[in-house]
Amino acid sequence: MTIASSSFELHNFYIFGVPEKAAKRWSLILKHDQYVEQLYAKLKDHYDVIYRSLPLFSERDRLIGEIDMVGVSPNGVDVFEVKCSFRPVKARKQLLKIKKIFGNVEKDVSVFFYHGAGEQLVRME
Repeated sequence: MTIASSSFELHNFYIFGVPEKAAKRWSLILKHDQYVEQLYAKLKDHYDVIYRSLPLFSERDRLIGEIDMVGVSPNGVDVFEVKCSFRPVKARKQLLKIKKIFGNVEKDVSVFFYHGAGEQLVRME
C-alpha cells in the first residue's frame, strides 16, 4: 500500500515512527501537491511552458520560498498560488511578493489564486 493512497489511515504512520502531528502535516503536503497537479492538468494546453514547485532564492543563495506554478506563453507570464482551503488574503500577500520578483520581466505578469478543494481559480489584482 502506498502512503498517497486515500485509504491509508493516520494510525498506520506509527508503524514508521512518525508522530500524529507530523503525519497530518505530511497528509496536507500530499493534498497540496495533488491540487497543484490538478491545476496543471487543467492548464497544460494553454501555455508553452509550465514550471511547478519553482524554488525562490535570495541574493545570498538561501531558499526563501517556492512558487507553486508559473505558466509562460507568448502573451505573458502567469503565476499561480495553490491553497488547500480558501485563503485569498494569504495568497494575495504571497503573490504580490512574487510579482515584485518578476518586475524586470519584459512580458506582462498576472497572478492567480487556486483554491484546490473548491476548484476555484481567482485572478488577483
